[in-house]
Amino acid sequence: MTTMYPAARDAAMAETAVFHSELNPVDFLDRAACMYPDRVAVVDGGRRYSYRQLAERSWRLASALRSAGLGKGDRVATLLVNSAATLEAHFGVPAAGGVLVAVNHRLAGAEVGYILAHSGARYLLLDAGLEALAGPAGRAGVTVIRCAGSGGPADPYEQFLAGGSPVRPASWLEDEGETISVNYTWRSRPGHRRLRTAA
Repeated sequence: MTTMYPAARDAAMAETAVFHSELNPVDFLDRAACMYPDRVAVVDGGRRYSYRQLAERSWRLASALRSAGLGKGDRVATLLVNSAATLEAHFGVPAAGGVLVAVNHRLAGAEVGYILAHSGARYLLLDAGLEALAGPAGRAGVTVIRCAGSGGPADPYEQFLAGGSPVRPASWLEDEGETISVNYTWRSRPGHRRLRTAA
């Protein structure tokens, strides 16, 4: 019988151990903020955010959503123009443990309402200029966070972010196969329009 001392046993185990880390797209932003903290990541009109600032804003969004009651797997819809808030949602929502539902603002109001209802969205990041498109029908029971797009302290979105922490929240991801976004597409034929979904 061979006796293996603890140090030798640990070394032998390390050689044969399989190390596994769940794939998480949020890690890309974390790495970019670490490697290129001061490089420009976002240009939104006159505003410029570095990778560090983008990460901090995304973590603030994640933290604020959790503080607002978001649970794992809750749907967070966005009806936004191409803006800093859109990019922050793509990282902040999955970092919070939510599922992103990015709604195309070029759809008709009825289609937007259908997506909000069908997806089960509990939260909606809404560009102030698109409020009429969202309509009241699709917003029953939905917490609406308005985005004026100004970046100033009076912007409701900025006030919402201010309530969150700039530290990345602990991940709720347990399996890399978990859904982090639900995407709706539409196909049009003469006299026929149909929405499709993909998770």
